[in-house]
Amino acid sequence: RYLVRSRGLGDVYKRQIKYVLANVERVGKRPKLYLDIETTGLRKTDHIISAGLVHRPGAEYVVEVGFARNPWEEAALLQYVNQLIKKNPFLITYNGRAFDAPRLETRDIASLVPRSAERQHADLYNDWMQGAVASKRLDLKSKKLSQIDRLLGHERKDILGSMVPGIYKKFIHDEESFSGRTIKDVLEHNWHDMVSLMAADIFARKEIGFRY
Repeated sequence: RYLVRSRGLGDVYKRQIKYVLANVERVGKRPKLYLDIETTGLRKTDHIISAGLVHRPGAEYVVEVGFARNPWEEAALLQYVNQLIKKNPFLITYNGRAFDAPRLETRDIASLVPRSAERQHADLYNDWMQGAVASKRLDLKSKKLSQIDRLLGHERKDILGSMVPGIYKKFIHDEESFSGRTIKDVLEHNWHDMVSLMAADIFARKEIGFRY
């Protein structure tokens, strides 16, 4: 009810996916959860409307986007995220220490959702990207996740994250679109973030020798 699934990493953004599939063994066998959330704003108290997730419940990785169709469904989404964190206690994010983790904690408390136990957390932005750019091991124009996409030969064409709050506000008020974009674009943006996050993790390990 709350999920948009793509098993086997799907068939979108073929260069990224080809790179991920060709090197997926580099992420190791340790249970881990790749996570990226979208919210109604930048404040810690703003609602979480979707959560991109990559995990391995069986032989293959699964990309999921959990979506709260209205503010009352946020608690169900948070419960599902916490269930996955419990099963996969190693968390991988991009700038998650500053953004995703604090907002999950705040919204769990506000929604009376039992939190999962403390987990290990690899934040690729803080633990790897900043140092790689500062030491000139990576020559990039910015430290955005999209820069890794460009290194892998792909220019993303989905919406900007800054458009998400406006699109969602229109959605919950039964208005069709915001600047010509719909809620489907939000879910696709979150989905592509997850493929990019996994590709960045593999790139950091394979090309830079990053370890966590």
